[in-house]
Amino acid sequence: MPLHAGRPLHKILSRAGSFGDSTSDPAVIYAWLVRNLERLIEELEFHEVKAGRLAVRVAYKDGRAGEGRSSLESPSDRFDTLLDAGRACLRMAWIPRATATRMHIFAERLSP
Repeated sequence: MPLHAGRPLHKILSRAGSFGDSTSDPAVIYAWLVRNLERLIEELEFHEVKAGRLAVRVAYKDGRAGEGRSSLESPSDRFDTLLDAGRACLRMAWIPRATATRMHIFAERLSP
């Protein structure tokens, strides 16, 4: 069995979490996007990779889920670039008046 000096690059990195108190307030859901994105960027920097695509998935109390994906023009680990993509994803994932319980954010198409 051959020994590998390093591990293969990750294909996807993600950060997720429960909102604690479920909410239907778009401002609170957006705040969670920002917080999860900050955590995801820390992970991108730790692994020295950049995201080529971002995905956001929001789970709702009634069992539904919404998801949005956004491809980037070039791979990035910059907060401003990823936040713009994250906003677009969140608009696709948001279900008006539904109570959200948790969010997953995924960095895909990773490159060094």
